[in-house]
Amino acid sequence: MKVRWIVTALPVVALGVALWLVHRELQDYSLAQLIDLVFGFSPGVLLAALGLTLVGYLVLAAYDGIALHHVKRDLPWWQVLLAGFSSFAVSNTVGHALVSGGSLRYRFYSGWGVGSLEIAQIILLSTVTYFLANGTLLAASYLLTPSEYFDDRHLAGGYLHLVMWAVIAMLLGYWALVLGGKRAFRWREHTIALPGPKITLLQSLVGGADLLLAAAVLYVLLRQHMELSFGIFLNAYLLAQVVGLFSQSPGGIGVFEGVFLYLLTGSNPSVHVLAALLVYRLIYFFLPLLIAGVLILVYELWEQEALRKRVIAPWLAIRPLLPMVFSLLMLAGGAMLLISGAIPAQDDRLDWLGDMLPVGLIEASHLVASMTGLLLVVLARAVRLKLRAAYFAAMALLAVGIAASLLKGADFEEAAVLSVLLLLLIPAKAAFYRPSRLDRVDLTPQWALVVAAILGVAVWLGLYAYREVEYSHALWWTFDLHGDAQRFLRSTLVLVIAALVVLVFFFLRRSRYVPHLPDAAQMQLATALVRQSSYSNHFLALTGDKCFFWNEGRTAFVTYVTTRRYWIAIDDPCGSPELLDELLWQFREAADRFGARLVFYRVRPELLPLYLDLGLSLVKLGEEAVTDLAGFGLSGKHRAALRYAHNKLQKEGCAFRVLSGDAVAAAMDELEAVSNDWLRAKNTREKGISLGFFDRDYLLRSDVAVVTQAARIVAFANLWLPDNRRELSIDLMRYASGAPKGVMEYLTICLMLWAQEQGYQRFNLGMAPLSGLEQHALAPLWHKVGNSVFRYGNEFYNFQGLRAYKDKFDPQWSPRYLAVPSTLDVPAVLLQVSTLIAGGLRGIFGK
Repeated sequence: MKVRWIVTALPVVALGVALWLVHRELQDYSLAQLIDLVFGFSPGVLLAALGLTLVGYLVLAAYDGIALHHVKRDLPWWQVLLAGFSSFAVSNTVGHALVSGGSLRYRFYSGWGVGSLEIAQIILLSTVTYFLANGTLLAASYLLTPSEYFDDRHLAGGYLHLVMWAVIAMLLGYWALVLGGKRAFRWREHTIALPGPKITLLQSLVGGADLLLAAAVLYVLLRQHMELSFGIFLNAYLLAQVVGLFSQSPGGIGVFEGVFLYLLTGSNPSVHVLAALLVYRLIYFFLPLLIAGVLILVYELWEQEALRKRVIAPWLAIRPLLPMVFSLLMLAGGAMLLISGAIPAQDDRLDWLGDMLPVGLIEASHLVASMTGLLLVVLARAVRLKLRAAYFAAMALLAVGIAASLLKGADFEEAAVLSVLLLLLIPAKAAFYRPSRLDRVDLTPQWALVVAAILGVAVWLGLYAYREVEYSHALWWTFDLHGDAQRFLRSTLVLVIAALVVLVFFFLRRSRYVPHLPDAAQMQLATALVRQSSYSNHFLALTGDKCFFWNEGRTAFVTYVTTRRYWIAIDDPCGSPELLDELLWQFREAADRFGARLVFYRVRPELLPLYLDLGLSLVKLGEEAVTDLAGFGLSGKHRAALRYAHNKLQKEGCAFRVLSGDAVAAAMDELEAVSNDWLRAKNTREKGISLGFFDRDYLLRSDVAVVTQAARIVAFANLWLPDNRRELSIDLMRYASGAPKGVMEYLTICLMLWAQEQGYQRFNLGMAPLSGLEQHALAPLWHKVGNSVFRYGNEFYNFQGLRAYKDKFDPQWSPRYLAVPSTLDVPAVLLQVSTLIAGGLRGIFGK
């Protein structure tokens, strides 16, 4: 099984194990008992829990204060508090602290002038503080707790001892490094320095205080119902936290609760423990997340000068985030309906409804509400993709859900929540602009697992709620006003069948993709679009060795090749700029359907926002040279070398001309002879994919510039000539072994002068790979590797010579990028691209 599938499935597996643990611990208690306990906490206990939470998050913000002190950065207290509180409030609930909390820290600190390397150190140090404090408290709690408390109910006793001593050993090892003479470690050109003993001690104290306060919130809630040793409680709490963290479940939800229940309920009532855990999750996680969301929104609004000067709807500030936000809200709303349909309705409300409505309508409403919940969960994927159809479908489903909630059990609370979602959605229509159909949306494996997990939780909750109802076949066709178990049974069957149909349809659509090269009709359409383009490199699509991905109207396309893992687009898509966003999303959805990952090779800066919207990472490949023909000429001192090269070849009898149409066909045999002679002299073979190759059909689609000597063609280059004359370029450049020295420079000079006469605005000289990369000491690792290859890699490719040749023509250099799913994919992608271009691994390393 692939590692990424294991990582993807890990949270769902962990959640399943946690649900099994919870089910095992609660088998002697009813759902009604649990609900009564959740709403039965006294105001004094709740106020104490809220107060401890507030103090705890203030201490959490001190993590950032320590890290800033370590990197010698002094910021106002309110900035440290805002960044620390918001980052931890989000990462505690969402999980993946380095991504979620780290992104927020980068957003805050970069705006306050803190450098990227310093921010990385702050994030790393905050993470170390947590693990250091957790390990310290675990060790102290374990050593101070009498050994007789660790019986078979605590991870089988012996295993717990092993885990604890491993933690103690790692803790002692870290302190040995801190107290040792050498605390700085060098990796390549980066130095990682461990904090000194004072900072480490401060980390332990502050982190310990944070964890103790977080634990105290739960301990206060537990103490309302039971007597409990704080030492035993703390061991269970810290171990459950660590397991929840490594489960990759968002915020450890479900996993933390399951492990804590297993560890602590040897002599304590499970239902009381779970009630305290649910209230703890609400107070310590969801309430701070809500406050952090408000603070982040207020900060973003305040940071925008236009919004400080005039009052406008806050939608304008957060519009780019709306699809993601509403996707999460659809998930939450759908989960609420599924869970509500799985648990018993309130008897008094059912009696009130039964006096006004027939039982059949209540039964139907229950099924409709549950099905609406499933559809909302599935639709959340389309909402995330900004589909216009998803916006209207979500509006309709929310309206149906409101009505069904009221009719199935007078659930006014659910109807109110769905109504708020509907009202929030109404003004957000502009954020959903993609005109794609819903039946073209595919679930990713991750999303399919989310749907399965939510449905699984709802089914488990129903099985737990009705476990005392004795099963009989009569339940399936018994319709009764208070027949909650029957309704759950029937709706579960329908939901599971519907979910299976969706998932089977999803997997069938993800069958292995078989790419098809373009036929004559597609090539004719592509040729017309390429000739209308302002970017001459789009002519590379006409080589015939790449596939086309078209939009619905066949007015724009992506040129791409496929490998087992990647779909690699060559250059930017071709078509009108207003069509490209939708085209790229359709391309992404098609790749998702077949389990492929998208890569865009050699893309321009103008479209980078679109690639970032697709969730791709960018790596600089090199720079492309473009000469402004308006200022080009051979006069002047600085053009002496070009003038000399031009005049020298003229004196040797060379002449330049451009062949078109039938003239290209008539000269084809002579052109092929020159090409074959060039390949033999270079001891190489044809390349492809991102380079053109000699093919008669390909050359007939373009004009060809030739240099003749004694009426014989000695060099040629095929031309990429868009109809708008904004840019031209060349692809194949071949010369005979007997051609005079400097013939290709002569051809380029003559071609530029000819293009200037024809009214072309600029001449594209192509890309110089690995040139223009950052040489700063803090530059990314890829830039350092690329610079080394650029300087010392001439054994394989003349990188510096190519750059120097193009510099003769005084071009402007523009960066070109590789867009990849993750920077970790860069080596694999570059190897795949190089292999495709060279026609195999042998072509990379051999001639």
